[in-house]
Amino acid sequence: MDTREKKESLTKDEEKNDCEIPKEDIDKALEEAEDETDLSGKDVEEGSLKETDQEEGEGVDSNSLMEELESVKKESLEKQDQYVRAVAELENFKKRVQKEAIDSRKYANEELIREILPVMDNLERALEHIDEDSADDPLVEGVRMVQKQFFGTLEKFGVSAIEALGQPFDPNFHEALMQVTTDD
Repeated sequence: MDTREKKESLTKDEEKNDCEIPKEDIDKALEEAEDETDLSGKDVEEGSLKETDQEEGEGVDSNSLMEELESVKKESLEKQDQYVRAVAELENFKKRVQKEAIDSRKYANEELIREILPVMDNLERALEHIDEDSADDPLVEGVRMVQKQFFGTLEKFGVSAIEALGQPFDPNFHEALMQVTTDD
C-alpha cells in the first residue's frame, strides 16, 4: 500500500466512526463545550481582573520586597563586617599569644638572674678584699671557682659582663642608680 491509499483508508475509517456516534451525543457534547467556553470566557475576564489586582498588589509587594531586600543587604554587609573584624581580631590575638609565648621563653629566667646578680656582685667584692697572703688559701680558691662557675652558667643563658667603669652612660646597657647634679 502506498501512503496515499493509507490516508484514504484512514479517512474512510474516521468517517465510519463519525457516523457511528449518535447525533444526540454529538449535540450534547457541543452544548457542554459551549457552556465551558462561556464559563472560561468569564474566567478570563475575572482572571484579567485578578491579574490587574495582582499587578497593583505586586507594586505594593514589590516595594516591600525591595525594602526587605535592602534591609537584608544591609544586614548582610553588617554581618560581613562583623565577620571580617572577628577574623582580624582572632589573627591579632594569635599573634599576641605567640609573641607572649616567645617573650615568656626568652625572659623566663630574667627574674631568677636578677636575683642572682647581687650575689655575684657580693662574691666579687669579697674576693677583692682578700689579702695577698691568703690568696693561695684553698677556701679563697674555692670561692673563685664558684664565682667562675656562676659566670659560666649565666653566659649559657645569654648574660655577659658589661664594662661600665669609666664608660659614658648608655641607657641600652647601663642602669641608672641615682642622679647627681653637676655643673656640666
